[in-house]
Amino acid sequence: QWKDQHLSWKPEDHSDIKLLQVKKSEVWTPEIFTLDP
Repeated sequence: QWKDQHLSWKPEDHSDIKLLQVKKSEVWTPEIFTLDP
């Protein structure tokens, strides 16, 4: 399992917010291409 401490969320540090919803269009994702030789 992959875990990055820099991306962790402690609800007690953020007004006890335990869920964050973000639209897919608001999250950056890289373009990925596959090449078939």
